[in-house]
Amino acid sequence: MVLLALSASASLLAPLAERIGDAGYLTGSFTQIDRWALTQEEETSSGTLHLAHPSLFLLEYSDPDGWLSGFDGEMLYTIEPDIRQVILYPYEAPGSFLHFIERASDSSASETVEVSGDSIIVSVTGDLGEGIQRMRVGYTASDSLPFLFETDDANGNRTTYLMESMETSDCPPDGIFDMIVPEGFVVVSPEGL
Repeated sequence: MVLLALSASASLLAPLAERIGDAGYLTGSFTQIDRWALTQEEETSSGTLHLAHPSLFLLEYSDPDGWLSGFDGEMLYTIEPDIRQVILYPYEAPGSFLHFIERASDSSASETVEVSGDSIIVSVTGDLGEGIQRMRVGYTASDSLPFLFETDDANGNRTTYLMESMETSDCPPDGIFDMIVPEGFVVVSPEGL
């Protein structure tokens, strides 16, 4: 394993950002691990990830079943079947995988890289916006597809996405990013919670 420290002016995230920019659509399975600093509790969920440049994303959860979280180009939202609500975040910029990759590539944050075989893991430390202080991104050198995305916020909370079986195509399936309010669900915004 090789460990290097570089300035972000020659970002090691560039191959990944370019690959995502060139691909019309990325999809694959994910496992999400949330660790809470205050309680030291950990929560794991999983599902299918959909990404499209510049900021469209959809997380379709199979565990917990039926949950969705996404950005449709205009609205950041979550659909929570257990409480039969669609929660809208109309004033939020999408804090998506693509958003953070591009922000880190353009920032002056410091980077450290680990190289092991075909795997590259870039750690970025600095003010990355939205309270994020550290980010780790892993991708394969051979095809520049992601397998790891991890963020640590200023409070010490960590969210990790492990991605598998990532595939690309020229364009997303029709309507995949459309927010659809299920029948009988209540639409609320954070002000109404």
